[in-house]
Amino acid sequence: AGRRPRQAGGMPLVSVILPTCDRPLLLARAVASVLAQTERDFELLVVDNNRGASLGARTDGSEQWQEDRRVRIVAAPEARSAAAARNAGLAVADGTWVTYLDDDDAYRPDKIARQLEMARASKAPVVLCGATFHLRGRQRDVQCGSPQWRNDELLLNARWNTPLLLHRRAAGVRFDPELSAGEDAEFAHRMLAAFAVTVVPVVAAPGVDIYPQAEARVNSNPAPVMRAAARILALRPGLFSRRAR
Repeated sequence: AGRRPRQAGGMPLVSVILPTCDRPLLLARAVASVLAQTERDFELLVVDNNRGASLGARTDGSEQWQEDRRVRIVAAPEARSAAAARNAGLAVADGTWVTYLDDDDAYRPDKIARQLEMARASKAPVVLCGATFHLRGRQRDVQCGSPQWRNDELLLNARWNTPLLLHRRAAGVRFDPELSAGEDAEFAHRMLAAFAVTVVPVVAAPGVDIYPQAEARVNSNPAPVMRAAARILALRPGLFSRRAR
């Protein structure tokens, strides 16, 4: 799953997994924000889940960024969810570290660098960052008030949106494509369990700009979220207090 040989010099430090589905104009902004990172040692895995023309067939200007040797196109036309598309990226990721981006969002230029710096300083295998949500007529910063989450806070306070997550690559830990909601938090908590983590450091500043789209629908059915929550609680029964559970 790739378009060209890797540059000499070995494996990349970071794999950025960016699924996309039929939003080429938004994708261009997302890709540009990754290619503008101050940390240059990364590969960008653009997971092509388009229902229309594949990325390789487009003539809308996207072929320009596809020529960057850090970019690989991962074909995943049959992926039925964002979770499945991310798994397609994880299956071919070569980086020591992995992070994510949605095709309608964007990184701040130092997002990866600041998370890597914190990971090195703390020796933590999982690091979070803050984000700015761009809402109608206003902005809201999240996860910018604490330098770390621990124990109950991992369940009650931490934001597990995948673009905010940087983690060491872990064999066998994948998103559950059968979960229609809460799959990001469920994946993150399985990652924490795999690394036996009870404290997660946070770059307490916006590293990602999140732009909710007009066509996005709010899932009013609580059942999928509750199913993901039940799985999280079952992973490490003794970690969270009874009150938090």
